[in-house]
Amino acid sequence: MLLSDDFFSIAPYDWLAIATAVFCGFMIGLERQLRGKPVGIRTSSLIILGTYVFLATAFQLHGDAIDPSRVIGQVITGIGFLGAGVMLAKDGAVVGV
Repeated sequence: MLLSDDFFSIAPYDWLAIATAVFCGFMIGLERQLRGKPVGIRTSSLIILGTYVFLATAFQLHGDAIDPSRVIGQVITGIGFLGAGVMLAKDGAVVGV
């Protein structure tokens, strides 16, 4: 039984774009992990992969009420929320940023 190209198709998404997103997240996470920061490889890779999926989905939607820039704004808000959760106060000083 031969596998067809349809078996590996994840249209409208792209395997190369997914690999690029995970690679970029890996590189950012590796730098942070080597410096001892709390957000490492796995977290950075998943955040960037999720951002790709949300944006690719937003650009596939059509209609008068659909605005991809609003999705970008919500992604930025979500990343800010995660960043705020990483900040920790220790003896009155903010650490972990």
